[in-house]
Amino acid sequence: MTAPADGTGRAGRLSRALRTSLAGDTAWSLWAEVTRMVGGLAVFFVLTRALGTDGFGEFTAIAAIVTFIVPVAQVGASLLLVQRISREDHTADQAVATAFTMVIVGGMVAAPLTGAGMAFVPGLSVAAAALLCAGEMLGGATTSLCGYLAIAHGRLRYYAQVITVLTGVRVCAAVTLLAIGSTNVVMLSLIHI
Repeated sequence: MTAPADGTGRAGRLSRALRTSLAGDTAWSLWAEVTRMVGGLAVFFVLTRALGTDGFGEFTAIAAIVTFIVPVAQVGASLLLVQRISREDHTADQAVATAFTMVIVGGMVAAPLTGAGMAFVPGLSVAAAALLCAGEMLGGATTSLCGYLAIAHGRLRYYAQVITVLTGVRVCAAVTLLAIGSTNVVMLSLIHI
């Protein structure tokens, strides 16, 4: 049996389904998440190799404190950005400005919280914690806002591209620091900026 020439057969339906925005958005979302996971795994291996077990333990302790504090600092700014744009209450410029202001104010609150968290674990590098916190607040939050701005406009391709570029930069920075022989927790914290 041959497929109909008008594209109503299985192949025609599959082709149309793959061209829909849902299929495309799903593919781009999958790409972003896989890229983030593979890149994170690559950075993990590079960091463990460069720092050794003691240095990586210190780095992980600092990252755990920062990772706990940063969502508090961002206070849902990315989600509010999407909401404001999707409701058409605000222009994209206004929504981004408000969200970025929320992140800056939240960062001012997060800084003392990070310091308090550091007090519970003696011997951690304050400089490394400051760099990780700044990297997550500025680099991570800015990237997040850019990604969610793309999502709000229904352009998941741009979201995936933002994630891919950030992940690629972090992997390249980690490999570069490993290649030059850096074993300093502070220097390796720079990959998160």
